[in-house]
Amino acid sequence: MKSIERLTEDYSRHRVPDEAAVSGFRIALVIFGAIITLPIFFVGGQLGHSMGFAPAIIAFVLTGVVIATIAIAVGIIATRTRLPTVLIMQYSFGRNGARFVSVIIGLAVLGWYGVTLGIFVDAMQTLMLNFEISDPGDYIYLYPASALMILTAIFGFRGLDKVSIFAVPCMLLFLLVLVYTAVSYSGFAAILNQTGQGMSISQGASAAMGGFIVGVTVFPDLCRYARSERDAVIAASGGIGLSGALVMILATIPSIAAQDSNFLQVVTLLGFGISGLVLILLATWTTNAYNLYSSSLVVANILLKVERWKLTVIAGLIGTGIALVSILDNFIAFLHVIAISIPPIAGVYIADFYIARKQDYSEEALKRVPAFNPAGFGAWITGSLAAYGSSEGVYKLTTVPAIDAMIVAAIAYLIWLKIKPHKPFSP
Repeated sequence: MKSIERLTEDYSRHRVPDEAAVSGFRIALVIFGAIITLPIFFVGGQLGHSMGFAPAIIAFVLTGVVIATIAIAVGIIATRTRLPTVLIMQYSFGRNGARFVSVIIGLAVLGWYGVTLGIFVDAMQTLMLNFEISDPGDYIYLYPASALMILTAIFGFRGLDKVSIFAVPCMLLFLLVLVYTAVSYSGFAAILNQTGQGMSISQGASAAMGGFIVGVTVFPDLCRYARSERDAVIAASGGIGLSGALVMILATIPSIAAQDSNFLQVVTLLGFGISGLVLILLATWTTNAYNLYSSSLVVANILLKVERWKLTVIAGLIGTGIALVSILDNFIAFLHVIAISIPPIAGVYIADFYIARKQDYSEEALKRVPAFNPAGFGAWITGSLAAYGSSEGVYKLTTVPAIDAMIVAAIAYLIWLKIKPHKPFSP
C-alpha cells in the first residue's frame, strides 16, 4: 500500500517541492487537454452561427486575452506559494473557512465530471445511430470511459501530464484536418462572408468567457507545479488564453462551412466517422481526468486522514452515478447557479494576495490567519449577488457576469479590510 501512496503522491496537502516543478509548456499542454471538450465545441459552433465568422473570431480572441490575463494573476500566486486552490484560499477565507468554500468548488467540478460523461455517452449514441449501428446501451460507453479517467486522475498531475503529451497533439491534428476539410467543402470565401443572426461581439465574448472562468479560478491546482513566474505566464497565456480562443475558432469554422451548429452532425457530414469517435473519447478523457483531479484536491483537504488516491476513486464513482441518473438537465441548471458563486472566490484571493497581504503568503503569515475570515465571506456573498444581478440584466459592468462578480468581490473585500483591518490578520 505504501508503494501506491508513493506512486500517487501529488502534494495535495502541502507545497510542491522545487524538484517536482515542471516547465510552463507542460502545464499548458495539460490545461489545453482540459479545454478541448465537447461543450466548448458546441459553444464555438453556436456562437459562429449567431455572430458570423469575423465577429466570432474577434469575440474569441477577446475572450482569450481576458481569461489569460486573469489566469496569469492567479498563476503567479500559485507559483509563489506552490499550493492548490483550496490552501491558497485559507489566507483570505480562514483555515476552516477555506474548506467550507471549497465544497462549492468541489460540487461544481465533480458535477461537470458527471455532466461531461453524460454528454460523452449521448455523443457516442448519436454517432452510432449515424453509422446505423444498434445501440449496445449506455453502460458499454460509460463504465470503461469513467474507469480510464479515474485511473488517470489517481496519479495526479503526473497522470494528466502523460495523457496530455499523447492526446493533445492527436486532438489538435484532428481539428486542423477537420478545418481543412471544411474549407475545401464550402470554400473559404463562403466562410469569411458568413453573416450572423444579430449577436454582438460583447454578447459573444460574454457567452464564451462564462465557460472558462471556473477553470481559471482553480488554475492554481496545476500552476503550482510551475518552475518560475515565467513558466506561469507561459502556462496561463498559452494553455488558457491561446488554447481557449483557438479551440473555439477551430470549432466554429467547420460549423459555419456545414451550416450546422451541432458539432457532432458537422463531424458526420464531413465524413469523419471513426476519427470523430476517437476525438470525442480523447476530449472527454483529458477534460474529465482534470475535473476529477481538481475535485480530489478539494476532498483531500477536507478528509485529511484519507489518501488522495482513494478519494479520487470515490469521487469518480460519485461522478459516474451523476451521469447514470436522468437528472442531467436539472443538474446543469444547478451547476449554472453554482458557477455564479465561484468567480468571486478568485476575486477575493487575488485582492488578498496582491493588495491586502502585499504578496506575503508565507507559513508564518498563515499562522496568524483566523479559523474564519468574515471579510472573505462577506466579499464572496457580495460578488455572488453581483453576478446574479448582472446575469439578470439588473446592471452591466463589463457585460460578463463572472468578471463583474470578481471585480465586485475584490473591491468589497478591500473595503471590508479598510473598515476592520485587524480581522484577517489576527492570531
